[in-house]
Amino acid sequence: MKLAYLIRAHRDPAQLARLIEALRYSGTRFFIHIDRKVDQAPFEDILSKAGDVHFIRNRTELNWGGFSMVEATLRSLREMLEEVGDASPDYIALLSGQDYPIKSNAEIHDFFETHRGKDFLSYAKIPAPFWGDLEHQRITKFNFYNEKILTWPANKDGRIGDRKTLRLYIATKLASWLLPERRPPPGWEAYGGSAWWCLSRETTEYVVRKADESPELANFFRWTLHPEEMFFQTLLVNSPHADRLVGEYLEDKLGDYLWYQNWGSAPRPEVLTVNDFDAIRHAERLFARKFDPAHDSRILDMIDEARSTA
Repeated sequence: MKLAYLIRAHRDPAQLARLIEALRYSGTRFFIHIDRKVDQAPFEDILSKAGDVHFIRNRTELNWGGFSMVEATLRSLREMLEEVGDASPDYIALLSGQDYPIKSNAEIHDFFETHRGKDFLSYAKIPAPFWGDLEHQRITKFNFYNEKILTWPANKDGRIGDRKTLRLYIATKLASWLLPERRPPPGWEAYGGSAWWCLSRETTEYVVRKADESPELANFFRWTLHPEEMFFQTLLVNSPHADRLVGEYLEDKLGDYLWYQNWGSAPRPEVLTVNDFDAIRHAERLFARKFDPAHDSRILDMIDEARSTA
């Protein structure tokens, strides 16, 4: 069983290095996409001697909520498949730089060996129960989070100023009033779920090929909100690979078959701390997110200790 991890990161080179070290295992390779807005040199410096790490050359400037997330993933997958050639991994897992394994590498590899022929992607038909009725507007209304004409320079601390938010809000409202409700292209039913997944080599190759053959799908999702949580679900559930998919959702909360997350009461998962350790330790999952060592680094130490004794 050979695994490859595609990791999208934009911050904290030391945290990324720790994640890779935790996942390092015989036959495993790492492909790192660093947001093009970010200086890649510090990441390369800390991982310069790692022969199992490949930095994606064709980087994408990532914009929160925009189609750039999908573009970055597709470009990275194309480069990965070209790089590995005949030595393609059996599974490819898409992670963020704030993920972390909560099972030992032997357990992770055994899991995928046991479940050969399955793909792990959480999904539900839109309108998805875990997003609520208003979230249906993710696809029915125009969203412009990926458009440079609406961007505004970041503040000196790196955060986007409120003026960008105001311009996006005005543009989206005007489009909603003036333009008809949007629908997926003919022949496609829309599905949504988690942005993170683990797919077999065969399914990954299908995703890249089908995305290239179906420009209408990219054209549609380019104007949606958080398309990385819908594009891959829609492509795969409407495909011959649909019967290979394994996923779940938990009533009104988005669930992940392979990830532990604490959604709390917020629309985004909470940063995990030592207070979450018992839940993480007993979770029937392979990974967890999200972590921030600046907020709580002890939780990662506790996970490492638990993994080493598994």
